[in-house]
Amino acid sequence: MYRNAAVAVGLVLMAAMLRLLFLDELGSSYPFVIFYPAVLLAGLYGGLSAGLPATVFSAVLTCYLWVDPRRPLPPAYAGLGKDDCFPCLGDSYFSYH
Repeated sequence: MYRNAAVAVGLVLMAAMLRLLFLDELGSSYPFVIFYPAVLLAGLYGGLSAGLPATVFSAVLTCYLWVDPRRPLPPAYAGLGKDDCFPCLGDSYFSYH
């Protein structure tokens, strides 16, 4: 179980580094775009025990680094927008895996 969570965190950190190095010009538009493959790969590797930590960690990391206003915890925006579906999609995929 801990190995699955470690793989999930590693994949999310790799995705965050890719975003910082190559996709930082996107700014706060499409903040979750690079994390979909990381969450998917984590879920395929370890099922729910890797997919759920990857989903939660990537959502928190993205809200902290790329969602405006940057660096508030908890997120200061409250509304149903395009970014609110990311945790739901990740969790719904892994509940059927």
